[in-house]
Amino acid sequence: MAIQNYYILTSLPVLEEGGIPAITPSELRDKVEMCDGPVKLIEAIILGDDLIKMQAVLSEEIEDADFTILTSAQVKGEEPMPDFLLTSDEPARKAPVDSLWENYFKHTAKTAVNCGSNFLKKWVNFEVSLRNALVIERAKKLGFEAFDFLASQELSDDEYDFDSLVNDWSAASNPLSGLEVLDRARMQWVIENDRWFSFSDDELAAYTWKLLLINRRCRLTQAESN
Repeated sequence: MAIQNYYILTSLPVLEEGGIPAITPSELRDKVEMCDGPVKLIEAIILGDDLIKMQAVLSEEIEDADFTILTSAQVKGEEPMPDFLLTSDEPARKAPVDSLWENYFKHTAKTAVNCGSNFLKKWVNFEVSLRNALVIERAKKLGFEAFDFLASQELSDDEYDFDSLVNDWSAASNPLSGLEVLDRARMQWVIENDRWFSFSDDELAAYTWKLLLINRRCRLTQAESN
């Protein structure tokens, strides 16, 4: 057990799914760095949330957002994104955003190996598998070829059976409700894999994912009220 993780985790506020977190992703990242914790692991996780918020800003779903890893200039296209999000040995995807996410997942999988994080490795498998299951369902409904839009298939895991979850998502009354269905499943996965009271890097990684999911729920609630 790393003593710095013990200090970090015992000093962090309790996260309640229905509440507003008492810490921001930026504050968490700064605390981990200040305490010589696994900052690269935490940054890889938070970057995924930054990319989601960037897409929401660019599509005008939200007016603005706070970013932790990306800069405002990168979000606005005034500065290039990090190299590992832009370079790829794979052919260009039909949708440029698919290339961005493929590069992100490959970067995160590499970070999991470099940091020795089994939690992050399993999360990438889970998230890629879930996203591809949703692509296949959309392809059935809209009549397009799913293969062209599947992400990082080498990182997916056949052990997951998403049939019931995909059916619930597909039956949702609107996209926002569908996202809530998916995020509840994501939260449940994190809870089942969080290594509670291990005071390991993986427990800190799980805390970070919980924080991001709860923050996203707060953003959606605010968007609904507006």
